[in-house]
Amino acid sequence: MSNTISLSVADADVPDLRMQNGLTSVFISTFGLAATRLADTDDQRLLTIWFLEKDQSVVGMGSVGFDLVEAPFLPAAFETQRAFMLQSTGGMTSRLGWETLSYEPNPRLLDPSIASFAALLNHVTREHLDIAAAEEWRDSCGAEELMFSGFPTCTQHKILSTVFGCHACNDR
Repeated sequence: MSNTISLSVADADVPDLRMQNGLTSVFISTFGLAATRLADTDDQRLLTIWFLEKDQSVVGMGSVGFDLVEAPFLPAAFETQRAFMLQSTGGMTSRLGWETLSYEPNPRLLDPSIASFAALLNHVTREHLDIAAAEEWRDSCGAEELMFSGFPTCTQHKILSTVFGCHACNDR
């Protein structure tokens, strides 16, 4: 089984990112480690949480693929939010936060996926955004969710917690 991160727009001339389940979990954990450390705003933290909720240990193997246009980007802040996501891929490449993991991710496997994800991000435009999907996710977040409690992080990994807990802890 595998997962696909896609960009479902007619004019996108960039291939989907396909990853096996294990690589997907490492990809999401390392993205979360970098993004959590780089996030300066609540909107950036929300994007990170949305991404970290793609947790196969909870929702099932091979079921966490997504279309990038469904991410909860805010149209008015899209350019800065996309820049944050790209900065986070740079953090993945520089191994930001990896020292907290109980394993060493394999850059030979991970780096091509990081580059493919960055290419997808570079092709997304404000006009591509699926505002309804983003609003549906925001509306489904109940007031009891952790993001409304000051954005707590895992004490071990220093990664934002989701309704499923810590992605890196779940990924063991």
